[in-house]
Amino acid sequence: PFTQEALLTAVETAMAIGSERVTAVPATVPAPVAKMADCVVLPGADLPIFNQDGFEHTAVFLPPDAVSTYMLTLTTRGCALVDRLRAPGALARDPAGLADAAHAMAGSAGMFGFDRVAAVARAFERAVETKASDVAVLAEHLVVVLEASIEVLRQHPSVAMQYGSGPPAGGTGARAYPPEPKPVLAGAR
Repeated sequence: PFTQEALLTAVETAMAIGSERVTAVPATVPAPVAKMADCVVLPGADLPIFNQDGFEHTAVFLPPDAVSTYMLTLTTRGCALVDRLRAPGALARDPAGLADAAHAMAGSAGMFGFDRVAAVARAFERAVETKASDVAVLAEHLVVVLEASIEVLRQHPSVAMQYGSGPPAGGTGARAYPPEPKPVLAGAR
């Protein structure tokens, strides 16, 4: 048990410690990252991009072709969500649709060991639902985490086996490999 006063004191102490950490960010860290740290504790930072044990926990119950299909679907949906989040004015135009897509991504990614995407997507969904002030920051963070996860997915044997040893040369004969992520998040600020 604790008192309200003790809780408030603990929160104030934690905030002071957090502020000290933010001011100690090395000069080599880009300003947007430092600004994001000032605004919100970014979810999932302590989680791996890909958790092999989590993947195996689900994959063991599925035939290899089903695993491959699910992983390819995750890649495609991840790319689509990145594109939607980057679209100018997307957060103002369709926050509920983005939250729904993040919800679906959180569930699927979590089932296949993409713990960080699952955590960030859930946090983004909650932020949209509660109209939190940090939605844009979480959208940016979700894009970064999705891009890192997409790279892991593209290299994963279950996705690469769709194309033999990787994406087909010249792009003929097989499904198109998921597109490369774009470099800049538009309209999030």
